[in-house]
Amino acid sequence: MQKKTNKWLFLCFTLVLAMTLLIMPVYAAEKTSAYLENVPGHLNMTLNARYDVDPNSPEGGLEIVTYNANNHMAYAVDGINSLLIAVPFDTLKTGTYSDLSDQAFKINLAGTAESANSGFEYGDITSVAVSPDKSHLAVAIQAKGYNDSGLVAVFPIDNSEDTLGTPTYYTVGIQPDMVIFSDNTTLLSADEGEPRMGYGVNSAGQTVVDPKGSVSIINLSSKTVNILDFTALDASRDALAASGVIMTKGQAPSVDLEPEYITVSADGQMAYVALQENNAIATVDVKSQSITRVDALGFKDLSNPANKIYLDGSAQNYDGAVGAYMPDGIHIYEKSGQTYILTANEGDGREWSSTVFPEGHEDAGDPNDEDTSYYSNEKKVTLTSGDITVKKVRTLDPETTDGLPANKTVLFGGRSFSIFKVDTKG
Repeated sequence: MQKKTNKWLFLCFTLVLAMTLLIMPVYAAEKTSAYLENVPGHLNMTLNARYDVDPNSPEGGLEIVTYNANNHMAYAVDGINSLLIAVPFDTLKTGTYSDLSDQAFKINLAGTAESANSGFEYGDITSVAVSPDKSHLAVAIQAKGYNDSGLVAVFPIDNSEDTLGTPTYYTVGIQPDMVIFSDNTTLLSADEGEPRMGYGVNSAGQTVVDPKGSVSIINLSSKTVNILDFTALDASRDALAASGVIMTKGQAPSVDLEPEYITVSADGQMAYVALQENNAIATVDVKSQSITRVDALGFKDLSNPANKIYLDGSAQNYDGAVGAYMPDGIHIYEKSGQTYILTANEGDGREWSSTVFPEGHEDAGDPNDEDTSYYSNEKKVTLTSGDITVKKVRTLDPETTDGLPANKTVLFGGRSFSIFKVDTKG
């Protein structure tokens, strides 16, 4: 009898918890619930099919994939091998495993982009997206030169023949890292503009450029591109840093803000852009084609008992330590007239190591020296929690970085996902 009672109590508790999660409007990022470990889930997954990259390719790998429900094709990018890959799913059968490696077709985008765009040198493919009406496929292509404009290739899709037509190329900002459609004829790209050669002056006495980050808006109907950058915010740099927007010391917002990922409202009118390294979100009014604001995401208190983290193999709190959320992927959720932004809080350093810095650059770290920082905005520190001491923890360096909270050790990432409520009133 006792076992049956406990079972019903557990079922009631589970039902109440599920209903609470369904109606709860938002978790504040700073009020994370206690973590749960090894909790059984209700999502059962079975491997049904697989596409493998060429096993003879030493570095090839797929990064981004999207699906077209009209023609049952999955599209992926293999940037290292400069390939757009299309894999058919229409032959899949439930309960039967399929190897799709021989069924895919590939387009060499390096060759096609260079032949169609005089002077363009291929660097990488970073993103792929299908329009809502499944009529177009867009692919982001970075240039070889770190300070050169990128391209977005837009292919017409023939869903009846499962084929892609001849692409139209649009010149966008520097280092397009992600593309997304806001409607059937409007496309946005997050142009990261990373300072891949570091900062300052190189050994030849040349000033090293930090490219401008931007958001490009492509209109397929008029075949035009409007590149939005952050120059208007340069005069507000101090206010941005005071609010918690992380920036490299001495760098203006126009070059230091680096768009990483975009999510778009259901009506296609507003876009929200993750500025990952800056721990911030930019808001873009798609209709007026303007960047309206940049908001800092704050920091996660790692001394809070609900926010224990693994640094030495066990979950601990660390006094005086916080995490900068620094999301990579973000997604919009709209309910009852309210907009929420879901963020995957990866964390990311400005990874400009001695292997890519100009020779002799003073900020170049030694990747073989475990006691020094490898990246330009990184500082390795020792953290303690009771009797536990953890050495060489990667943290943000306050000597090279603005926007950090005073007297706090700031770690990369939130080790979490968060839900932020969008305040349209400013």
